[in-house]
Amino acid sequence: MKINKRTDYAMRMAACVAAGQKTLTSKEMSETVGVSQDYAVQIAGRLVAGGVFVASKGWGGGYDLARDASAVSLLDIAVAMGNAPSVPSARTLASVPSRTVADTLRLCYEDIERNLREVLSSATLDDLVQLTLSAAENPVGREVVS
Repeated sequence: MKINKRTDYAMRMAACVAAGQKTLTSKEMSETVGVSQDYAVQIAGRLVAGGVFVASKGWGGGYDLARDASAVSLLDIAVAMGNAPSVPSARTLASVPSRTVADTLRLCYEDIERNLREVLSSATLDDLVQLTLSAAENPVGREVVS
């Protein structure tokens, strides 16, 4: 599985909303993440459709998390963006001449997919925010004295 750019931007946008603990406009998200406002709206639309964001219109409107940051996993975001972990199907492996090799590959691929899903589902937006705050308090190279 490769996390594509669109999914990466979606994860960044969701982390920005979670960190800010407030509704963000598409303009604010686009400036923070470094994409055009139109692209931010497209990504946010997929996150709304996927149940990650809620949108509000009008003055003071924008995007907010649909649920608490501790309940939104990176897998939720990847799935909303159509980028869920997946491995080659059994049909794809049908062209492998050796059934033993094909079966071994299939089992290996299934393990990889299961592990990817487990890692992505265990990492939440709240985890990202906490890691970001911790990194800001103790930047790399700065000695921590206890």
